[in-house]
Amino acid sequence: MARSGIPTAPGAGPQLETIPRANDLEIPVVTAVNVGTWGYRAGVAGTPVLPAGARVLALSCIADTGGATITINGGNSIVVPDSMGFSVAIEADLFDPAIVFTGTLSYFVQYVVESAA
Repeated sequence: MARSGIPTAPGAGPQLETIPRANDLEIPVVTAVNVGTWGYRAGVAGTPVLPAGARVLALSCIADTGGATITINGGNSIVVPDSMGFSVAIEADLFDPAIVFTGTLSYFVQYVVESAA
């Protein structure tokens, strides 16, 4: 654990590092780890099929006139109002998820399949 009290952990995804300062303080800095093959899936509605080991970076969609929902790994539904858009950058490790888009006009899922660094 860094002296700032913010834990540092090995693994894929954003890594927390510290930068030493002259006055002996440490400043936490998040560095992205996206070494690998970038890809995306796009469609109208349904469940995008992602390659094994895919880590989702972002997702977005546009709701149809009746509204839409998004579920991730069977969790609570994210409701997207009638004819509105939704997008989110994933700031945690979301590996091999089951994402279901219902009632959408279009969706986009961005991912990376990481390679050994």
